[in-house]
Amino acid sequence: MKTTLAIILAMFMSAATAAENAGSTNALNASTKQDQLINQMLTVSGMKRSLQELSMQMAGGLMQAAMQAKPSENGQQKLIKLLERTFEPDIFLGHVSTELKKNYNEQRYMNVVQLLSAPLAQRMVDLEAHDPTPEELQAFYAQITKTPLSPARISLIQQLDDAMQASVFVDRITITTITAGALISGGDCSKARARVKRAIAENRSDIEKASRSSTQIVLSFLYRDVSIADLKAYLKMSKNIDSKWVMDIATAALVEQLEMSMEQGSRAIAKILKTHAPKKTMFAPKCGQSLSPDQDDDVSASKKRVTRAPGVRLHSGKAGTLPGPEIDLRACLDLATPAETIACAER
Repeated sequence: MKTTLAIILAMFMSAATAAENAGSTNALNASTKQDQLINQMLTVSGMKRSLQELSMQMAGGLMQAAMQAKPSENGQQKLIKLLERTFEPDIFLGHVSTELKKNYNEQRYMNVVQLLSAPLAQRMVDLEAHDPTPEELQAFYAQITKTPLSPARISLIQQLDDAMQASVFVDRITITTITAGALISGGDCSKARARVKRAIAENRSDIEKASRSSTQIVLSFLYRDVSIADLKAYLKMSKNIDSKWVMDIATAALVEQLEMSMEQGSRAIAKILKTHAPKKTMFAPKCGQSLSPDQDDDVSASKKRVTRAPGVRLHSGKAGTLPGPEIDLRACLDLATPAETIACAER
C-alpha cells in the first residue's frame, strides 16, 4: 500500500514538475516572441538605429563640455569610463523596448510593422537617417530664401512634425543639454546654475518655438525631393492610431531616460572635474562676482561667436535659424541676459 502511494505521489510530482517546466517554457517563448516583434517594429521604423546613435551623441556632447575644463589625463580617462557606463550603446534602446513590452499589444504592434514596411515608409525612414552637413543646410537655406516652400508643403511638414513628435524631442534635448551644461560648467557655483534655470523658465516659450522652427527646417530639407502626394500618404501612416500610440510610448520613455542619464552624467562629471581639473586662481572671479573690463571683452567676443544666423522664414510668423559654432559652455554663464544665455547654451 505504501509502495503504491509512493508511486502515485511520484507520478503526481513528476506531472506537476513537467507542467511547471512546460509553463516556464511557454512563458519564455512568449517573452521571446514579444521581444522579436518589438525589435522588428523598432527596426522598420528607424528608431533602433536612431536610439543607438543617440547614446554616442549624448556622451560625445558631455565629453566635449567636460574637456573645456582642461582635465588631467587621469581625469580624462575617468570621464571616458564614466560616459561609457552612463551611455552604454543600448541605454535608450533598452528603456524604450522595456516600456513597449510593458504596454505590449501584439495586434497593434503588428499593424505598425506592416504599415512601416511599405516601400514609401521605408524610403522616408532612409531619408530621415541622413544627418545633414552644415554646408547642405546652408545651401538649402539659401534656396528656400529665394524660392519659399509652398503653403501645401509647409502644412504637411508641420503636421508630420506633430505626428512624429520630432520637435517635442528636440525641445527636451535642448533643455536637458542646457541644464547639463550648467551642472558641468557651474561647478560649485549655485548662483550660476540658478541663473541658467531661471533663464530657461523665462524663455521657455521661445525655446519651444526655436525647437519647432529648426526641426521643421531640417524635415523640409530631408523631404525636399518627396512629392506632395507621397508626403500626404506618409502623413496618413504617421497619423495612424496604432503608430501614434507607439510613438507616444516611445517618446515618453526616451525623454525619461534622456533626462535621467544626462543629469546623472553631468553631476558625475562635475565631481570628477572638481579633483582632476586645474583649480581657479585667486584672481578668478568668485561665484556671482561681476567681471572685470578685460573679462567683459571676452564675453563680448563670445556673444559675437553665438550671434544667430539670419532666419529662414517657413511661413508667416515663424523663422528658422542656423546653429552657431561650438563654444565653451562656461562662456554662456557669463552672458548679460537670460536670452543670450539660452541662445549660447542651445548651441
